[in-house]
Amino acid sequence: MTPERVLQEYARIAFADLRRFADWGPEGLVLKTPESLRAEDAAAISEITTAGAKSGGYRLKLYDKKAALDAIARHLGMFAPTTRGPSDDPAIDVAEDPREVLARRLARLAAGSAEE
Repeated sequence: MTPERVLQEYARIAFADLRRFADWGPEGLVLKTPESLRAEDAAAISEITTAGAKSGGYRLKLYDKKAALDAIARHLGMFAPTTRGPSDDPAIDVAEDPREVLARRLARLAAGSAEE
């Protein structure tokens, strides 16, 4: 799996919106049919279980949105660096556009995988 694909999967989880999975109103919460879900939305679903024998409904669980947002933020350098050891990245200028940082890192990753 490429680094771009990993970021894409994190984004699917991080930006999932319950309104794309279910409708709700006076009758309660009604899940949308699998056919009506986009692939991006389906990728954010962790599990679907029955809500109980009497209710006849289902329970929808999504992957952890905060964990995905944190992973993206760490990748973009939005958190203070941890003291794990020397890094091959130069210090990130907080005024620098995070997209440029991401593009530079992805280019370095792509160059490294091309050498293998």
